[in-house]
Amino acid sequence: MNEDPTPSSPLFDTGMVQWSPPLAYQAGSDSDMARLRELIGGGRVSQFIGASESNVGLHRIVGSNILSALDIASSHDSTFFYFPWSGEVIEYPSIHEFRRARTDRNRDLITSDEQDALLKVTIAVFGLSVGSNVVERLVTGGIGGHYILADMDAIELTNLNRISATYRLVGESKVDWLAKRISEIDPYLRQHHLPHGVTAQILRDSLPTLGAPAVLVDEVDDFAVKFAIRDYARANRIPVVMATDVGDTVIFDVERHDLPGGAKMFGGRLKAKDLDLLARGDIEPEHLKRLFIRTIGPRHITTRLVNSGLDIGTRLSGMPQLGTTASMAGSVTAVGLRELLLGRRMPSGRYVVSLPKSLHLQRTATVREGLHALRRLIRSK
Repeated sequence: MNEDPTPSSPLFDTGMVQWSPPLAYQAGSDSDMARLRELIGGGRVSQFIGASESNVGLHRIVGSNILSALDIASSHDSTFFYFPWSGEVIEYPSIHEFRRARTDRNRDLITSDEQDALLKVTIAVFGLSVGSNVVERLVTGGIGGHYILADMDAIELTNLNRISATYRLVGESKVDWLAKRISEIDPYLRQHHLPHGVTAQILRDSLPTLGAPAVLVDEVDDFAVKFAIRDYARANRIPVVMATDVGDTVIFDVERHDLPGGAKMFGGRLKAKDLDLLARGDIEPEHLKRLFIRTIGPRHITTRLVNSGLDIGTRLSGMPQLGTTASMAGSVTAVGLRELLLGRRMPSGRYVVSLPKSLHLQRTATVREGLHALRRLIRSK
C-alpha cells in the first residue's frame, strides 16, 4: 500500500528533493481513489495531468479544478501516479498499454517477445556520468525493467557538457536526479540505489539484497572499485561491460564471466601484479597512470588527451570528455547489452567505435608527437 507523503512545504521543486518511488493509485479501486482525493484535498498536489477525452495529447489542470478531473478518468485501467518531488499527479494507461505504446517504434526491429524479455531484466550501473547516458538509452529503448544505480557524487557544473541535467540541478545527487528522470519516463520501472557508491563491501553486503542483476555496467573512475566489480562478477558469474569515451572514440569492453571458462579481468591487459595491487588497494598515483594507459591502450590515447592529462590539477579540473562521445557510449552500450541479454553473440572482447576513422577526421598531431606526449605523461608526477 502507498504511504501518502507529508510535505514540509506547500511549494514543490523538482530539484534538490530526494527521489522516492512514485505513489500509484488505481482508477478502478475505490479505496485508492479515496486516498488520492484526500491527498489532493490536503494541498499536496500542484498539478494534474491526464489523458484528454479525444486521446490526443494531455490536459493539465491546476488549482481547485484538480479534484473534478478525477471524475473524467479515461479508463478504469488507468493508474494515477503521484510524483513527490514535483507534486504532480499524472494519469497513465495500464502498464501493458503504456509499455506497448512507448516501445511501439521499436517494432519490428525488436520483436514483441524480445521487448517483453528485455523489460524483465535487472541491470546494475555503477557511475552516473557516462553511466547516465547508458541508463537513459536503456530506459528509452525499453531495455531493463529494474535498475540498480550507484554513485556517491553530486552534479557539478563541469558535468553539464556530458549529462542531461541543467544548471539549476548543480549540487543535487546524481542518483536522485537520474532516478527522477527514469520515473518520469516510465513510473512502472523498479529502481534501487546505492547512494554511497560502490566498494567491495557494498557489493558483497548490499547488492544481493537488491536483486539479481543480469549484467554489471562499470562506469566508475576508481581502479580499485573497477577491480572489486570484476571480482564480484567473477565470483557470481555475472557479465561486466564498460564503455570508455576517449576523445571522439568509444571503447566498449565485454567480460563474459557468466560463460564457461569465464573471462580475463580487464581483457587481460593488466598484469598479475597489477591485479594483486588493486586487490590490496595499494596503488600509487604513478602506477595509476600506467594502469590507465594499459587499460585503454596507447593507440587510443590522442595527443590532445595526453597533453590535457598533464594539466589536470592546474589548468584543468579533470580528464577532458566530450558530450558527443559520452552520448555515443550510451548508445553503443545499450546495443551491446540488448544483444547480450537476448542471448545473441556478444563474446568477451574489445569493440571500438571510432568517429575519426569512420568520418576520416583530420589528424591533430603526428604519431611522433603522440608518442612524445605519452612519454611525458608516464614520467610526470
